[in-house]
Amino acid sequence: MRIHELEISDVRGVRRVALSPGGRNVVVWGPNGSGKSAVVDAVDFLLKGSISRLEGEGAGSLSTAKHGPHIDAKPATAKVRALVTLPSCDSPFDITRTMVDPANLQCTDKHGLEALGPVLDVARQGQYVLTRREILRFITATGGNRAKWIQSLMRLDSLESIRAVLVRVANDAEKQAAAAARTVDEERSAFCAATGMDNWNEEKALAAVNVARVTLGATESPTLEPGKIKDGLAVQAITKADADAVRLAQALEQLRDTWENLPTLRDAADELALAAVSLGQDSEALTLLRRHALIHAGLELLEEDGACPLCGTEWQQGELGARLNEHLRLSKDVAKKHKELEALVADLKPQVTALRQTAAAALTTATSLGVCDEASLLAKVATSLKAYEEALATSLDKLGSEIVDLFAVPTILSDKAVEPELQRLGKTAAELSPQLTPEQAAWDLLSRLEDAVARIHAAQAKAGAADTLHTRAGLLRNSYCQAKDDILNGLYDAIKARFVELYSQLHAEDGEDAFEALLEHDGASLDFRVEFFGRGLHPPQALHSEGHQDSMGICLYLALSEHVNKGAVGVTVLDDVVMSVDSGHRRRLCQVLKEHFPDTQFIITTHDRGWAHQLKTEGVVAAEDMVQFCGWNIDTGPRINKSDVWERIDECLANDDVRGAASYLRGAMEEFFANACESLQARVIYRASGQYTLGDYLPAAYSRYTKLVKDAKTCSASWGKKDVVDELNKTHSVAKQCYSRTEAEQWATNKALHYDAWYSLEAPDLKGVVDAFRDLCHLFQCPDCGTMLAVSITGSKIGSVVCACKRTNWNMAKKAAS
Repeated sequence: MRIHELEISDVRGVRRVALSPGGRNVVVWGPNGSGKSAVVDAVDFLLKGSISRLEGEGAGSLSTAKHGPHIDAKPATAKVRALVTLPSCDSPFDITRTMVDPANLQCTDKHGLEALGPVLDVARQGQYVLTRREILRFITATGGNRAKWIQSLMRLDSLESIRAVLVRVANDAEKQAAAAARTVDEERSAFCAATGMDNWNEEKALAAVNVARVTLGATESPTLEPGKIKDGLAVQAITKADADAVRLAQALEQLRDTWENLPTLRDAADELALAAVSLGQDSEALTLLRRHALIHAGLELLEEDGACPLCGTEWQQGELGARLNEHLRLSKDVAKKHKELEALVADLKPQVTALRQTAAAALTTATSLGVCDEASLLAKVATSLKAYEEALATSLDKLGSEIVDLFAVPTILSDKAVEPELQRLGKTAAELSPQLTPEQAAWDLLSRLEDAVARIHAAQAKAGAADTLHTRAGLLRNSYCQAKDDILNGLYDAIKARFVELYSQLHAEDGEDAFEALLEHDGASLDFRVEFFGRGLHPPQALHSEGHQDSMGICLYLALSEHVNKGAVGVTVLDDVVMSVDSGHRRRLCQVLKEHFPDTQFIITTHDRGWAHQLKTEGVVAAEDMVQFCGWNIDTGPRINKSDVWERIDECLANDDVRGAASYLRGAMEEFFANACESLQARVIYRASGQYTLGDYLPAAYSRYTKLVKDAKTCSASWGKKDVVDELNKTHSVAKQCYSRTEAEQWATNKALHYDAWYSLEAPDLKGVVDAFRDLCHLFQCPDCGTMLAVSITGSKIGSVVCACKRTNWNMAKKAAS
């Protein structure tokens, strides 16, 4: 797509501006606050229906609807119209978007609107606009943020979203598998409590079942399955109330035995509480404790480049590892306390779990028999132990000062009323409990064990399913991440090659012609490192200057944008992007834009007058497409000067404004011949003040120009090209006449003829000076492409003097003597 006309009405700071780039590059330049960025916002709004700088991250309460229209205008009058062309359409067509209906792009051509579809799809990403504030985000961002921004640019946001979902699913599956495994352990502990086993062993569990079966006159079961435990047995008559009474008596007996041995458990709990108090009073130790596991994990995951594995922040190689190890060294005592706490918890937790399960079983049966309720002391025992058990399951690495209260010994363990209550309930249970025959007791035991085994099997089935889910989720996550990394790295390799090509050309004269870079995707992070003069790959901000980082950002953006747009959006907006790029590199940036992006229409804004004119003299933009915003006020918007300096000068002369014409001429000629000195590599006398004028630039540029003409004649003569020599003789003669007409050669001896004296001339007299300079300037430019002649270096010598289109091409190499 190319923009041929752009009309902006009541958008941002613009009341009405009409530009006619004709599908060519255009430069909008002028001081800060003159309204240049409003042109960028207008193009943004036209293609997207919103303004990027008013939306998204950091925009706060800003919005296109509220702040897009001019402050004194209504949304109905705020609109942007453009005349555009597409390769697939035979003729240009109009498109218009208004602030009152931003979602609707009006188009005069139905076929054109359909053809615009792919263009608008890409344009909605907003990545045809590069602003100064966005450059460094490509370069200095953390790996994670860089990956998000670039994936957004490449329309790959969904890849990271899918990765995040798969990671979350895998983590949830891991938690579910761990919880299911704990449930299996708890059910096995309940079985052990019913049989008096110290710990779970399937062979011993089957043996306990078979003892009861033999008591009932049956054969031993070969397997521990719920449906096989009572297989072949006659039902023994026992009521539920009798069974509950027997079970209560057994549970209370076991609970009383445990309570009598409570000092051992209480001592362990006291020891844990004291350790928790000691740690809880040391805030620094608690901080280190919370970081302890993270530091260990960080050291294991630390990459060779030294980037933080958690946030992607770049560090000097080895620096982060050294700091983490120093933290571990300083936390040596804390680490010891951490291990002691873990050992105390590991020893205490199974004791508390067993006691809690016994109390819970007794409570359930006693409640069923009606001998106590949920408000009883037995209920308080079960509830208190449950809370303590949950506290013991808390990760130590996440605790702060609450560790003191969390690991405090439950008061119920010291309650003297518990033991008498257990004795009372025991008597009640004994009174209710009948004398069971061995067969009835065996039947009752098998009933409980059958129920326990059924719960174990159900828990194992859930644990198996959870473990399978965990395994599969992990495999899916890992496979997806690996495939994603492989594909993205292949994509980044292609972009990297283009980035290296652009940056190498831009900085070839700095000794970075062998420049290399690394763009590597890993998980959620994108690692970006660049070569530094053969000293290895480093983060860009580690060793490169701000100017180099800026030019890296521009080159990386251009490479990415080229890949994303794929010819769909033929417009690229560069909004004041070369603030810290020096003039030498700006010239080469012009060459990069011309040579590598001939099919892109650039809309470039800048407040830098030199950069604006450099874009013109290097042929990136034609003189008629230079738009100067020279001022702004709230009522009229930007004030636009004519782009052609000669037109402005002629207009001043027609109005007898000699001072204005002289001022324009002086400024324009200083800029022109300063650029000519750079292009032709002229020698300008050094001034420590750095203050150079036309009196410095013009003689140096002319001297260099005439020497190059003479050298070109000599070289052409050596090749026997008489016609070229004749043409160069004419050029030399015209140059001498033009230079003489400017009277510049007399400036050194007659100060009265210096350009300051132009102010005292009459308009007709100054017009002669203007015409002389105009003719002289034309000699330094190609008559076809309008670009300034420049020397082309081959090796260490001048190979030729050429323009951008190569119509002017002076050979500077002599024919070797035979």
